[in-house]
Amino acid sequence: MKRTVLLIVAILLVSFLDAQTKRGQDTNRVNVGEVRSTLEKASGWANKGGGEWISAKNKIPYVVKQKAAEEISERALSKKEKRKSKRQLKAGENARELGKRNFIQMEMVDISVNKQAFQGLIIKKEKGQYEFPLIKEGFSKYKYLEYYVFRSEKLKQILPNPLIFNKPYAVDLKVFTKGEIPYYESKNIKTIIQGKVKESLYKKNLKSFNPGNLLMALYPVVQEGEKFMRFNFIRTYNKYYINRSYYEKKNLEQLFDSYYYETEFERFKDFIGTPNISLQYADEEPDTFEGYCKLGINQYQYGDYYNSLASLNKALRMNPQYDEYLLYAHRGNVKFKLGDNYGALEDYNRALDHEPSGQENRNKWLQCYYNRGVVKFHLGDVNDACADWKKAYEKGFDRAGELLKKHCQ
Repeated sequence: MKRTVLLIVAILLVSFLDAQTKRGQDTNRVNVGEVRSTLEKASGWANKGGGEWISAKNKIPYVVKQKAAEEISERALSKKEKRKSKRQLKAGENARELGKRNFIQMEMVDISVNKQAFQGLIIKKEKGQYEFPLIKEGFSKYKYLEYYVFRSEKLKQILPNPLIFNKPYAVDLKVFTKGEIPYYESKNIKTIIQGKVKESLYKKNLKSFNPGNLLMALYPVVQEGEKFMRFNFIRTYNKYYINRSYYEKKNLEQLFDSYYYETEFERFKDFIGTPNISLQYADEEPDTFEGYCKLGINQYQYGDYYNSLASLNKALRMNPQYDEYLLYAHRGNVKFKLGDNYGALEDYNRALDHEPSGQENRNKWLQCYYNRGVVKFHLGDVNDACADWKKAYEKGFDRAGELLKKHCQ
């Protein structure tokens, strides 16, 4: 009897541990990389009617129809109605301040999902809320973002080759997942997006699962010899019968009749960038210096920092006489991400000892001054940090000017 009880207990314990192991296994590998491009400036245009357009920086202006405002005033006969009309007009002023749509910054990040290449489009913006919504009182603004995850191949459709100017088109991003993060400044954006992607991987086989979708309406134009890109975001669903009307020729131009964003074409092109669809997460280990270099850099781009450090270390052990800046710069970035500030400082020093000759590589090399300044700042060495940022700025790395202005007097 005693032996039987012990056997039952042993079987239950093994079953419990086996179940725990299976639940603990995560077969879905998701890595969210660093921000690889940003769009910080675009003009928002809105049609006031009668051929008049108005614009604002980074927002679609809120069009106020004077006739509607006059009608509100005319209806305000009683004191109660007057108070109501004032609240309506005040609510309109708050909406105008934020615009019909707005953004602070748009970002593009690389995402690896089970060794497949995806992109994350992040739109940071401002939203408003009332402390007392019913009476439209106590309005305040807060920072908020939306993100959309889609396959990297879609970037080729956003900027096709060849591209025809002065002809609008629309691209269905067929969003894999999306989400919203209010008050994003106090939150770990990468971790939230990673969790959402994993959740969607588990749900994707459910017939009821539809995460929503995003279409991009695009209109490359040439005006007075200069190239611009007009664009709109259309929030919709992954349903063909809903989206098909957007692709009809008669409707495409109408997508730009009321409002749109517009920015220089080259700026938009840099933001979209080139799709990174050749992930080097091979099942077998590489056996060459070049193979470990490529693997380590790709692992860094997709946020796989521990494995990136291991790959870059192997590459440098295979070629200890390596005398270019690139690997040291990447390893410095990886060490900083892992909290090894002194190790990062050492690698940035090595990278800066090997100045490249080509202008394109030189611009990337200059970022090592910027990054080394960030590390020194984290270590409390503000004077040396400012010296690095100043050197980077003087040599043409404009982003360093922001930190100089903010932290150095």
